[in-house]
Amino acid sequence: MNGISTKHTLNGHSIWLVPGEADLEVLERRMRDLAHRFSAPEFPPHITLWGQLEHPPEQLRSSCSELAARPTISLKPTGVDGDNSLYRSLFLALPHAKELIALRATLRQTLELGYQPYFPHLSLLYAELSATQRQVLIHDLNLLQWPLLTIRALQLVHTAGSVKDWQMLDKFTLSGSE
Repeated sequence: MNGISTKHTLNGHSIWLVPGEADLEVLERRMRDLAHRFSAPEFPPHITLWGQLEHPPEQLRSSCSELAARPTISLKPTGVDGDNSLYRSLFLALPHAKELIALRATLRQTLELGYQPYFPHLSLLYAELSATQRQVLIHDLNLLQWPLLTIRALQLVHTAGSVKDWQMLDKFTLSGSE
């Protein structure tokens, strides 16, 4: 079955890491093509730093502002992969870079969050794919060149409801960004 049923919804807020403009152009074009091909929702390229946060938006803004004092982060994708999870049906795998781990540790401390395993990735498609579809896509997309991702901003996003309902509440540019 292609597309997404209405049973897939999230709650709360998410803090996303967002690549710079040059990287966004490549990612958006490829993601838009995939979404159209599989009748799936379009969504902005992002790396979820932490999701489904139930804290008040002002507290989350304060934490994001603190995190934005960090320099930009460069991440080299390690390849395209996917699994049976809707929000990881097809993704760019990313390294467990020390900068990502440090951001999460700071966020965990400032928001008093419990431990949660972290799998850094940038989703390319949210769709219910068959195993065959997923394997063909992984093979084909691993043949493409993927940019070194330069993370230049954080976004606070209201991710309650379905993908079409998500709303960016605020954007914070990292200190090393132009």
